Amino acid sequence: MDYIKFGEYPQTIKAQEVVVTDTCDERGYFVASDGCFYAKVKATPHEADFKFSTGETIIAGETYYFKVEPICWRVLENKRGNAFILCENAIASHRFAQKSNNYAQSEIRQWLNDDFLNKAFSPKEQKRILVTNVDNSVASTGYKENEYACEDTQDKVFLMSHADITKMKYGFCASYSEDKNRMRVTSDYCRATGAHMVTEWKGYGNGYWWLRSPGDAKSFARVRAVFGNGVSSYSYYYPDGDYGSVVPAMWIKF
Repeated sequence: MDYIKFGEYPQTIKAQEVVVTDTCDERGYFVASDGCFYAKVKATPHEADFKFSTGETIIAGETYYFKVEPICWRVLENKRGNAFILCENAIASHRFAQKSNNYAQSEIRQWLNDDFLNKAFSPKEQKRILVTNVDNSVASTGYKENEYACEDTQDKVFLMSHADITKMKYGFCASYSEDKNRMRVTSDYCRATGAHMVTEWKGYGNGYWWLRSPGDAKSFARVRAVFGNGVSSYSYYYPDGDYGSVVPAMWIKF
């Protein structure tokens, strides 16, 4: 598989020897003694026993700093000089929406194409990101019928669909079974901002990440997701769950 670095976002907990100054840039990131930028966060972990990648327990209400680092992307497809890329880790924690599982109207779609887009990518990088016709059809949700399927959207940044994460040409298993290529490790920043994660030794830190596909459960507006073991769920998450991770995707000029 091919990987690229593109954009930047807070990810790793600050090393103890690094000293953060009071000077910040237009994005709200602080300059530190190592010459790097850091995001300041008051921790809201999903569970009390979650730990950072360093082994340090995350304490709710404690202030932490996270290093702004290049984002790693997996290249899923390369076509005529354009590349379809998927984030290699769970980069953030964000709820899908307050109530609805309609992706076109969702909070997470707006966040991806506004806050995340403008904070993670420079103006020059944004010019490389293509506007994609995002398929939100019934077929994309993994069901023969789905009353919750919405209209297609035009987006620069988007979530994967169930159809996307079961395509063998992208390197994924075609079934619902465990798939290491669908597993995504939560960043330290993601853990500190509310994401749920696996706490067993096998797959520790793997996140539960949102798909854009609605579930088809009658009377329940749920959203499909990928579990920490790489299994693609059925109708699982309520959209207002604040513990789901974000794994963005996009097409770029390669």
